[in-house]
Amino acid sequence: MVQMDATGPGVVVVVIFGVVATRIAEMRLDQQNRDFLAAVGGVELIEPVMKRYYLWQDAVVVLALAEHFLAGTGLNPWLRIFGLVLLGLSTGLRFWVMSVLGRFWSMRCIFVADAPRVASGPYRFLKHPEYQARTLGVLGLSLFLGSRWAFFVYLIVAAKYIISIIKIEDRQIREMSRGVL
Repeated sequence: MVQMDATGPGVVVVVIFGVVATRIAEMRLDQQNRDFLAAVGGVELIEPVMKRYYLWQDAVVVLALAEHFLAGTGLNPWLRIFGLVLLGLSTGLRFWVMSVLGRFWSMRCIFVADAPRVASGPYRFLKHPEYQARTLGVLGLSLFLGSRWAFFVYLIVAAKYIISIIKIEDRQIREMSRGVL
């Protein structure tokens, strides 16, 4: 019987392929939804901040990969498996957010006049599940890859962007949206 190491190099390749494929799929869906949102009068509120946030998120993934391949992991295999579980939970939560928001999901902060506020799905339990899921995903990937610096760098840099984004989105929800779904 062949045993597979759940933290071996083959699994790393599969996980990275999955992360990249998911990111590409999200970017395609984002573009389709932004086209729809523009057609219904959506206005992007903080384009530069959102672009920088996702650029930093992608840079941290590259940092985690570089640290993994250059310095090795040095982590207990159970921590790496726990990281993989967190990454899976993060992906599931992001997909749940996407399914609840439907055509209104985007990787950008887009205001649509008189759009109802969503209070179903993960929004019943979390105020900003998209950013919480992404933070959980970076933590999971960092643990899985054994990166000691990637998540720390992400928290410092992304926190600035996430705080700005959440302030705008909270204002948008409070002042601009009408009704609740």
